[in-house]
Amino acid sequence: VKEATSATVTVEGPGFRVTCPADGTKLKAGETATLGVRPHDLETVETGGVEATVILVEALGPETVLHGSLADGGKIIAVLSGQNFAESG
Repeated sequence: VKEATSATVTVEGPGFRVTCPADGTKLKAGETATLGVRPHDLETVETGGVEATVILVEALGPETVLHGSLADGGKIIAVLSGQNFAESG
């Protein structure tokens, strides 16, 4: 946790900083927190996002599932609408 107020919580990790609308009154700066994001709420961007290396692309007809690896070794999964031909690596 980078910063927490009654209206927002800001968290940082390897390659990202996110401010979420949430009641952070029970959190303190410097505490460890887990940020949960639904895979369908992620999208690919050229700049300004979470940096990840794509390790697997699953083209499943109406959607594409991207499996990625974060700089700290953590894993991330994004589910995108349609056919997204992101390259592994």
